[in-house]
Amino acid sequence: MKKLVFLLIAITSIATSCYAQSTLPAETTSQQAPPKYGSSWYISNFISVADAEKILKQPVYVKDSLWKYSNYNYSYLRYKFTYNTNAIDSVKKTRGSLFFSLEEFQQLHLTKKTFADIKALNEKSSKYSILNDLGDESFLARDELNHPFIVVRKGNRIYKLRMLYATGQDSEDEFMLLAKKIVANH
Repeated sequence: MKKLVFLLIAITSIATSCYAQSTLPAETTSQQAPPKYGSSWYISNFISVADAEKILKQPVYVKDSLWKYSNYNYSYLRYKFTYNTNAIDSVKKTRGSLFFSLEEFQQLHLTKKTFADIKALNEKSSKYSILNDLGDESFLARDELNHPFIVVRKGNRIYKLRMLYATGQDSEDEFMLLAKKIVANH
């Protein structure tokens, strides 16, 4: 039995490493992004440190930033980053974080299918709602701890934003305003 468990762990780690995204600073990878994609690949073009601190109500740092270009079966570019707070909450023992992801597909039908798949997974949540004033189609879903997750499709792009462990309703209002600003500017 132990050998079977070890084998399954080994296979899983090999399989996931094949699909892992390389971790590269956004400032350097933006210069290397395939030219056929029109997005700007600098973190500050999407969410600045000041924006993140306004939402999370604490000083932040960039935890990670990476992009992946795939030309296997269909072409898409995925760019994502996370801001974390510097302080650890004394009660929850967690850091606040703000996650952002942009996926840009060359074919619109693939963008629509990907969005529909994400939407279907999140519709099962009792805390799911359609957002009518954001992109071509969008929704807000909340996890069991009430953390907001916004997904927007605009043209051939899908934007994902998630906020964890922020403080107060004002943070969520700022979070929604930021989502609207990002989608409107790109």
